Amino acid sequence: MKIADKRFATQHSQAFIGRLICSKDKECFVAVFNGSIVEKYNIGNGKLIATYYGPDELFFPEYNIVPAGSYYTVTPDKKERVGYVDIDYCEKKNKIYLLYSGNSIFGKDGKINVDAAISGIIYVMDDKEKLTKKFLLDKEVYNISVSENGTIYGATENEILKFERTK
Repeated sequence: MKIADKRFATQHSQAFIGRLICSKDKECFVAVFNGSIVEKYNIGNGKLIATYYGPDELFFPEYNIVPAGSYYTVTPDKKERVGYVDIDYCEKKNKIYLLYSGNSIFGKDGKINVDAAISGIIYVMDDKEKLTKKFLLDKEVYNISVSENGTIYGATENEILKFERTK
């Protein structure tokens, strides 16, 4: 491996930063922030068990590699999107709740879209890792929490909201 190759290896890991939630049965799920994938890991050995794609289309982080002094780094590409903003697990229902954006991180004017990382869309994943439900919230949030009975709570910039589900 050339020295130049080593400069890229550690920087690329920034692309797959995600939110993490673990269940009691020795599994962790990582919902990727800048992509549309959820990865399932074994807590005991740290190995990847499965990767799940969706919900609207498969997309991965898109970065440009740019010089940074004598090294290189990555910067977001204009096509970069926000995927999963947050994740929570409801042990009693054995379901994963995923707050999903899908929005571009850049607005039409080319400036950073500060609202890209908030959303009013929650997908529910069952114990077979299939997306089974989609909830549309009446207000966008940047963080979610799910109670034992499945009540969804969301955080905005200045309040905590409780969302009543309908059948």
